[in-house]
Amino acid sequence: MVNRTPIEEVNKWRASLYQKIARYTKMGYTIVTQDESHFKDAAMSAKYWAKLCLRIFMLWSGGFHRFSMICSMTQDGRQFFNHCQTLNTVSFLEHIDKVYREVGKMVLILDKAPWHTSKEVERFFAERDIIVLWYPIGHPYLNPVEEVWSVLKRAMNHSIRYADKDAHLAAVYEFIRVHKFDYDFKKFWKREPPKGIMRPFIKMDGQPNPDIVSHQVSSKPAQKQ
Repeated sequence: MVNRTPIEEVNKWRASLYQKIARYTKMGYTIVTQDESHFKDAAMSAKYWAKLCLRIFMLWSGGFHRFSMICSMTQDGRQFFNHCQTLNTVSFLEHIDKVYREVGKMVLILDKAPWHTSKEVERFFAERDIIVLWYPIGHPYLNPVEEVWSVLKRAMNHSIRYADKDAHLAAVYEFIRVHKFDYDFKKFWKREPPKGIMRPFIKMDGQPNPDIVSHQVSSKPAQKQ
């Protein structure tokens, strides 16, 4: 069970965050939020046998492919999408390094996924002008990238079958290229916990997105410390 941050603490986090963002923005920092998600496609078939309506046997055949996507979004509207086979410290840092080369010094707002919190990551941030702030645990609706995944996965309809991983990746990147996501960080940070499935803020303008940086990051395992 997720140890969810109490809403009172979330409200304190909001107040502190607004002050920090205003201060760091005046100092020339780029505000960046990030998240990762898994994508997969399964081409499965099934056969059913029934005997006297008492038992049903299912036999499945087929295969599936899987990959992970990484997305960073800046408060000034830039978006960085990449993919890797395995999410770990190495793939995370390769992505962040490329974002850092594009935007310069930044405030990076993250959840506490294991690959965000390792000693190697701490050293990487300390060697660069990267300040890390953390989202409250158990409140993913505060991160606009979470909603980007929802939009993308709805577009990549589960009834669609892709020939292979490359075809699936091409479809994802084509959707990203054609649509520019319209979002506002402060709208997300003001949100209360949704009572159901509520995705009202991310929109798409249907115009080619010039602010996309995409590359394949490493799927090598992280080195043990």
